[in-house]
Amino acid sequence: MKILLTGKSGFIGSQVFKKVKNENNNIFSISIKTNNYIKIIKDNIKNVTHIIHCAAIAHDNKNLSKEKYEY
Repeated sequence: MKILLTGKSGFIGSQVFKKVKNENNNIFSISIKTNNYIKIIKDNIKNVTHIIHCAAIAHDNKNLSKEKYEY
């Protein structure tokens, strides 16, 4: 299988990467720490059979402002 994994630098993504890599799959990954991720995707997207999406914003306290929840 050729797998694209997003969010490899996160807790869940890093664990998924270890598991999938151990199963001898062709895996490439991107994360917030990846430079030139658009180029990496364009160069590797051909023949991808699976995408595992683990990317997310974690612990983003800025989004928890009171103003958003006032009615």
